[in-house]
Amino acid sequence: MKLLKELYMTNGVSGKEGDISNIVERELDLMKIDYEIDAHGQIYRIVEDNPLLCAHMDQVQSDSPDIVIYDRGEIFGSNKKGKSIGLGADDKNGIWICLNLLRLYPDLSFIFSTEEEMGGNSGILLRELQPESRFALVFDRKGGSDIVATFNSYCEDDMIDDILDVSDEFEMGFKEAIGTFSDCDHLSKYIPCVNISCGYHNAHSHVEHTVLAELRNSLKLGELIISELGENYYGRPQINVFDTIDDLTSIGGKRETKSAYTGWYKGARSYYETKTSSNKTQKKQIAYESYDVGSWTTCYECGQEYHETDRDEGGLCPFCGAMEYISISRYEEPTVKG
Repeated sequence: MKLLKELYMTNGVSGKEGDISNIVERELDLMKIDYEIDAHGQIYRIVEDNPLLCAHMDQVQSDSPDIVIYDRGEIFGSNKKGKSIGLGADDKNGIWICLNLLRLYPDLSFIFSTEEEMGGNSGILLRELQPESRFALVFDRKGGSDIVATFNSYCEDDMIDDILDVSDEFEMGFKEAIGTFSDCDHLSKYIPCVNISCGYHNAHSHVEHTVLAELRNSLKLGELIISELGENYYGRPQINVFDTIDDLTSIGGKRETKSAYTGWYKGARSYYETKTSSNKTQKKQIAYESYDVGSWTTCYECGQEYHETDRDEGGLCPFCGAMEYISISRYEEPTVKG
């Protein structure tokens, strides 16, 4: 875990990812893996028809811990005075997973992106490269059990069904979820992709921490996806519900995400979803009846708006980690018929 600790103790605030980039470059050099660096500092290699890995090198916090503490399965950070300091595990955990996967599968494509927390530069690189990859795995989701996929129009049912089958077969406990902005919003315009939980909690805050078992489980899922599904081709989604991503703006180093959310949440939706597994096929109608665009929360501390479904554990603001919030309005959970 030496590399993970080094990443946590190295700062890479958005726009100043150089020190993190140096670590990534060093590890790739040690593995004798070739790479290129674009004008925005993004480290990448595209191998045609191979799966692609992606993680971002920037973080929200302007400070990094002097001390990394492991206690009862969780990893925390603090300064020398004992004050809690966020790890920047969003997305240093993703970097750690991708580097470990490259040790096992050195022929994979990869992008270590920059300024994702401010809207991301990966889209610029992708427009230039127009890559042709089988699929992409992004490790940038909070928690330990989410896979953001079809609900965000990152891929079609065939890809998420196969991944969930792998998770079920090995009793890994992953499920499909709705997520907010990530590099997938750029990637999915070219490559079918998913965003996978990588074990961090209370992102962007001074109490951001990692659950080590979840981090390792995510790495294991990545290994299994590559070994079990790495030869598969999947359909690219025909629409991207977050096409408003070009409207994202940076506010004090934190992104404004409401425009990204509304592509999914506004209006009522109904559709038929067919899920195929090894033992049965289920067809069910999911009626999304009450996703009101007004169902937002405003943080009293930083003033950011976010959808209630994105609150972290204990009601923490996903931007600053504040413990309280002001509720604007509430929404009903989707009802499942059939």
